[in-house]
Amino acid sequence: MSAMEVDEFLENRAYKDAVRFHPIDWNARAIPIKRSDINWIDQDYQNDEYEFVQFHVSKAMGRVVGFFDEDNVFQVVLCDPLHNIQPAGDFHYRVRATSVGECALTRMAISYEQVIARSPLLTDQQKAVLLAEQQTFNIGMFEASMLLSVSDAHLKKAYELCATGAVQHIGELLELTIDENHEAYITKQA
Repeated sequence: MSAMEVDEFLENRAYKDAVRFHPIDWNARAIPIKRSDINWIDQDYQNDEYEFVQFHVSKAMGRVVGFFDEDNVFQVVLCDPLHNIQPAGDFHYRVRATSVGECALTRMAISYEQVIARSPLLTDQQKAVLLAEQQTFNIGMFEASMLLSVSDAHLKKAYELCATGAVQHIGELLELTIDENHEAYITKQA
């Protein structure tokens, strides 16, 4: 697909059918989320002008969900390995449990930061400079997106907090946790 022009792909009905490319039907039976639940993307893309679509790479690997931005670049919003976002009659419209995938790039960045922080050969000032450079790189690389490894029990608790309205989304929970721990760290340092 990456070798095709967007218009060439969109006009090729046979190819679109082969990869099951279609818009997300937000009113479909048993759909587990609303479009407004996908609130981690830039506000500019949270309107109907940018239609969310899905396609599969292979039936066994599930679906990729995203949208074409103003430059016709496909922006991946989420990966759906069990085809949960658009439940199908073949599976009796059920949503199946899945897990969050791990990102090798994120693991590598964290490992690099740990090597810097633990190095007995660097001064505190050198560590601070290198860690600041790494954080700037990470922010540019990930643009506020990250993959986290969370236990099933903690993920369940996070979803319960979202469902009760204690937090609006899991990202807010993470931000609150970071802020709380940062305040405790600053207080401890003082």
